[in-house]
Amino acid sequence: MQEKNQTIVEAHRGGNEEGYAENAIETFSHTLAMAPAFMEINIGKTKDGAYVLMHDDGVDRTTNGHGLVTALTLAEIQALSLKDDDGRPVPGHPPTLQAALDWANGKTILALDIKPSVTYQEITDIMRREHAENRVVFITYTNAQAELAHRLDPDMMISVSINRESDIAALEHLGLA
Repeated sequence: MQEKNQTIVEAHRGGNEEGYAENAIETFSHTLAMAPAFMEINIGKTKDGAYVLMHDDGVDRTTNGHGLVTALTLAEIQALSLKDDDGRPVPGHPPTLQAALDWANGKTILALDIKPSVTYQEITDIMRREHAENRVVFITYTNAQAELAHRLDPDMMISVSINRESDIAALEHLGLA
């Protein structure tokens, strides 16, 4: 997006590259050292109800572990070591959503991609509790998701995917555009 000659960069999964893992605090710091950027992060939920940053349903591709995020406890997730996209071990462990919120405070905006194990209501409640509403963006993929996110917190920033011109009219009808 460009407005008034200002470009907004969103680093997908935090801007992972060789030697850096996706959805990792170390990667976010590296990315921000290169350019100002929003950090797009993926939020999953562990067996014991903790919120962690993990793109996939399982941990196999991005860590040295095996199994589904929803089948592992927070302690088990945090004991894992991260890997970069080429499968090489890198420093760090899968962070919690709380760690990402704490790290990002005053540094950047987090774009929240919520996985199926998590609800918009849960994350809205956390953002309110942490007073983070003005430093996150909910990523939505459908008009129904956008409407739900808006209904949960009308002041929350929302990113909406559109595929055709009629999507804009539908968003306008919902009061979102």
